[in-house]
Amino acid sequence: MSVAMPGAQRILHRVVDPTGALGLGSEYCVAKTYSMEARASHMVMGLADEVYFQDAQMQKDTADWVDRFNAQHPPKLISMAPAVVIQRIQQVAQPFYLVEPYLAGEYAKYNANQPSYTLLMSDSFPETPHAFSHFTHHHSHGEVLVCDIQGVGNRYTDPQIISTRNCDDYVVDLGKSAIRNWFSSHRCRSLCHNLGLKHQFLQDLSMGEERAGSLVNGWRTAEHVLFGFEMIENLHWHCTTNAGSLKQD
Repeated sequence: MSVAMPGAQRILHRVVDPTGALGLGSEYCVAKTYSMEARASHMVMGLADEVYFQDAQMQKDTADWVDRFNAQHPPKLISMAPAVVIQRIQQVAQPFYLVEPYLAGEYAKYNANQPSYTLLMSDSFPETPHAFSHFTHHHSHGEVLVCDIQGVGNRYTDPQIISTRNCDDYVVDLGKSAIRNWFSSHRCRSLCHNLGLKHQFLQDLSMGEERAGSLVNGWRTAEHVLFGFEMIENLHWHCTTNAGSLKQD
């Protein structure tokens, strides 16, 4: 295991698994551990190492949603990277790591767990990730939203699940208001329509479109155009094991 460049939320390590002992189907993997800053914020919320197991559960639950989505025979099938939790007992602190296959290729973040109003400024963004998020909300009868979709092509990782169930299944569970906020920057396109998905928060979408319009008419800097209303200083980046490639946390 060798250390990659640390980021604000996580530190990533290269892992080679030549015997397939981890059961991830890949010889080259990535091990993620939370930074000291992130662990401190977890402690404030009363969380400790269980966050690694919650992250792994989130990817497993998302994989179940991926199967349901693919069963609808969309134009592009998607997949979710599997993840396992390991512990290095030979170290004094015996730290935990979330390990998943290394995704080779150009990494992209398709949506977030908050509004991304730049998505309303163009139809050039891929439809599949956003339709998948909408699909999870529709077919859970409004109970969950799988978002923060990112990865390489249609191979996803690091999702977030927002629910209205007031449960402790996931580290980030922002509730119904966060779901409505997410839909304020989601405009249904042909794939949503073909899947029979309907936007349930049109008033929020209308407000989002007004905010997107203010971006076009007001803010002109490249940073604001790229990230919309999200605060630049609150965006955390860390390096993947692919040298020079950045991943947003």
